[in-house]
Amino acid sequence: MDEFFKSHISNSVFWSAIGHGERINVIQSCEKIIGEFGYILEFKQFSDLGLSLHIDVQSDKIKALYDSLKQALRLDNFDFKEINDKTSTVYLNISFADGHGDLKVEIPEVPG
Repeated sequence: MDEFFKSHISNSVFWSAIGHGERINVIQSCEKIIGEFGYILEFKQFSDLGLSLHIDVQSDKIKALYDSLKQALRLDNFDFKEINDKTSTVYLNISFADGHGDLKVEIPEVPG
């Protein structure tokens, strides 16, 4: 079991960040940046407080992705020694500084 966990970790990196400003603008900015370097495989939103992204990216593009995201987010420091040629997954957790925990999603009315 430990070897499986270690192999999973060696192929993945974990980042935490804080987004300042309007949540939708931060998300759109991140989506655009990530699209330049890789693909979002999974997007989980936690009210207006935060979200988690599962990103597929080639190992040689991870540093460029980090540097670009750092312009849009306040990212924790990251030791790039953790990256190897098999690293292909980034897990990014973003907390929103202006979140209140009461996100309201309007559902459009359907006639009929």
